[in-house]
Amino acid sequence: MVNQTRDPLHQSPLTKDISDINQDMAIVSPDKASNASATSQNINGSNTESPNVSPEYKQRTDDLMCQIALINEYEANKAPEGFQEQYINKLVEDPAMNSQLSFALFSEVENDTTRLQRLSDFERNFPHHRLVSQEMIRLCSTQKNDQPLCNEDKLIETVIANHDNPSLWLGLLDYFANKENIQGFVWAADELNKTQGIDSDFADTVSLYIETLSQAGVGNFIDIFDTAFYLALKSVPSFSSRMHFCNKHSTDSLVAEACLIFAQVLYERGGSDLNTEIGLSLMKLIHSQQSNQNALATISKIEKEFTARRHSNHAGINFLKVDEELTRDWLKHWATFGEAKAVEYVNDKVATLIQDENYFPCFR
Repeated sequence: MVNQTRDPLHQSPLTKDISDINQDMAIVSPDKASNASATSQNINGSNTESPNVSPEYKQRTDDLMCQIALINEYEANKAPEGFQEQYINKLVEDPAMNSQLSFALFSEVENDTTRLQRLSDFERNFPHHRLVSQEMIRLCSTQKNDQPLCNEDKLIETVIANHDNPSLWLGLLDYFANKENIQGFVWAADELNKTQGIDSDFADTVSLYIETLSQAGVGNFIDIFDTAFYLALKSVPSFSSRMHFCNKHSTDSLVAEACLIFAQVLYERGGSDLNTEIGLSLMKLIHSQQSNQNALATISKIEKEFTARRHSNHAGINFLKVDEELTRDWLKHWATFGEAKAVEYVNDKVATLIQDENYFPCFR
C-alpha cells in the first residue's frame, strides 16, 4: 500500500508538485523563492523549469507564503515510514463498524483471495454495506466461477438490498460483462435505469480513508490525502470488459439497448469525469455499430464541450490539500453532485475566500 502519489482520475492540478511552489514564489519575491528552494528540494529531489504561473498565483502572495509554511509543517509532521499501513492493520482489533470497514477495504493483503475473505468477514457481521459490496463485486468479476467467496446469488442479493444506488448496479453490469452473461447484463441495465442519484463510491472511499487516518492523530493531511486517492483509484473498475462485451454483442438489439442505458447513466450520473468519458465512448461505439450519424454528431459536440471544460481554468483546485476544510467540502460535494459540480463549487468558494485578507488556507 502506499506512500506514493498517484495521478487522480485525469491530469488534475491536485497532483501539483510541491516543488513548484518556490517557482511560483519567484514571481512575487525572488528572495523567498530561494529560501523555499532548499526545503522543496529535500522533499522532491530537484527543481524544474518555472512554468507559466496562473494569475491567481500572481495575485496571492500571502497564499504562496502560506504554502511555504506548509512545506515546513509537512516535514515536521511527516509520519514514520509505514505508519499508515501499520495503523490500518491494527484496526482488526477494534470491533467498531468503521474500524472493521477500513480494515476490510484498506489493510495490506497478499492477493485478491485474502481481500475477499476480509470483505466477506465484514459482510457477515455488517451485511450489505455498499462500499464492501462494490469491492466484492469488482474482485469477483475477475475470479473463476468456482471461487467460493463469490456466490453470485449473494452478490445479487446485496445489490438488490441497496436497489436505489446506481454504483452497485454499475458494478454488477461489469460483473455480468466479464462473465459473458447476456441475460444478467440486460436485466441489470434495466434495473440500473430505475435508480436515482450518482455513483459516489470514489469520493466516499477517499473520505473514509481520510477520516480513518485522521483519528490516528499522526502524520499530515497531504500524505493521507494522496494515499486515499491512490487506494480509491485501485478500486475503480476496468472499463475494457464492458467495451469488449458491448462491441461483441452489438448486433443483439437487447444488448445494444442495455449498453446504451449503461453508457447514458455513466455519462449523466457516473459521478466522475472518467465515467463521463467512458459513457461517451460507449455511446459512440454503439451508435457507430448502428451507423447512427445524427447521434454520433451530437456525441462529437458533447465531447468537444466536455474537453473544453476539463481544460478550462480550475484555479480553485490548487487550494485543495493545502486547505483541509475546503478539501473535505469538495469531497462532500463530489459524493452528492459529482466531480464537475464539486470543481465548480471549489472555484466559486475560493473566489470568495481570497477576497478576505485574513484567509490563509493552511491555517484553516
